[in-house]
Amino acid sequence: MSDLEKTKKELISYRDSICKRQYSSDVVQQLLEDMDKKNLQSIVDTYKRIEEIKLLSDVTELSLKLSEVGLEKAITSLKSILSALEEGKKPLVSALEIEGKEELINSLQVLKCKKWCVDNLSTIQRVITNLKKIDDLQCSKQFTTTNKITKQSNVLADLLITQAYIDRFTKELNILAPHVKVKLSKGTSQKGNSPYKVSIDSDSGIKCKPEDILSEGEQRIVALAAFFADATGRVDSTPIIIDDPISSLDLNYEEAATRRIVELASSRQVIVFTHRISLLVGIGEVCKANNVQMQEAHIRSANRGKGIPESEEVYHGKIKAQLNALKAKVVRTRNIDSDLPEYDDAVSRICQQFRIYVERSVEDVLLLGMVHRFHRRIMTNNKVMKISQIKDSDCQMIDDMMTKYSFTEHSQPMDSMPVQLNLDEIYKDIDSFISWVVEFTKRVG
Repeated sequence: MSDLEKTKKELISYRDSICKRQYSSDVVQQLLEDMDKKNLQSIVDTYKRIEEIKLLSDVTELSLKLSEVGLEKAITSLKSILSALEEGKKPLVSALEIEGKEELINSLQVLKCKKWCVDNLSTIQRVITNLKKIDDLQCSKQFTTTNKITKQSNVLADLLITQAYIDRFTKELNILAPHVKVKLSKGTSQKGNSPYKVSIDSDSGIKCKPEDILSEGEQRIVALAAFFADATGRVDSTPIIIDDPISSLDLNYEEAATRRIVELASSRQVIVFTHRISLLVGIGEVCKANNVQMQEAHIRSANRGKGIPESEEVYHGKIKAQLNALKAKVVRTRNIDSDLPEYDDAVSRICQQFRIYVERSVEDVLLLGMVHRFHRRIMTNNKVMKISQIKDSDCQMIDDMMTKYSFTEHSQPMDSMPVQLNLDEIYKDIDSFISWVVEFTKRVG
């Protein structure tokens, strides 16, 4: 190979080795612009000259351009920049390693903490709930000290139980039970208990609990006196509602309570709930004697349940007229479909009413109205001699009907056969009983 060819080949190889680079002159300018502006232009110019010789094939021109590249100066400048970057990198790497390690350690601790919380979530929630309860109890504790409760109890007692109330209580007790010697007085306040109490009014100095001395009826009448004292002390005349006031009371207490109830009813509405017919009769008699209006409302049991309002009057009135009305009710019931529950309820109610009328006939018909249950008075009116005209058949009629229709008023054994009466049979029994009432009334005159 000639020396010329050899030289040309070496020049081309040198050119190719120089031109094998990653960045263009524009990219180099952008990368180095913020690093070393002093040597930036010379390095960029070098890259531009390299770009110019990249496609040259003429050896003479290539040789000339290679001499103008100035690689040594550019390389020196780049080495200087690289050395400075390396020196600046060392503290940054060192700082980054320390900071990164601490950050990783902190992150690891946070993750471990979160994992522990998830694993013990139910326990944490329970502890939080308990701590809240403890905090609430601690806040409430200051309001539950005995001395504060006792103090507040005294304040409320003084507001509610005034001397006027004590006077009214004493007055009511003298009306209802004058021989019951108790009084309402202020006692010793302790542990939040009300300082006012009912005590035995005795001069002997012996201290006894009222419940150890008073009977159940006496305790009940004292409670009624306290109730009436409260009700009569109000400014507005609101209705007074009493539930079975004569429970556990003997006859004298019952009469006293009845009179007091009617007396209150003369100036305000009084509503009394009771299952005792004696109270109903007693209130009715006292209301009539004192011209106080009274209205009764009854409830009954039926196939569909308890507490059914009773719109018909069955406990007062003429027996014969009520029996005739019951016959008409039997006729109307025939129009109800026997498969409906309303039919069974209607038949059951007819039997109930018939049984009540038969029971009342003992007082109003057989005994000629001389004696009535729950009434204290006996009014003979020259009727005693007529009782001698009662026959065995009269008693048998009442016994038979009472026995036959008592199933509607009394619970039956679970294993007993259900009693079923058809309307024709009931109608016949009512008609027969009416005939007996008419015949007996004519017989005794």
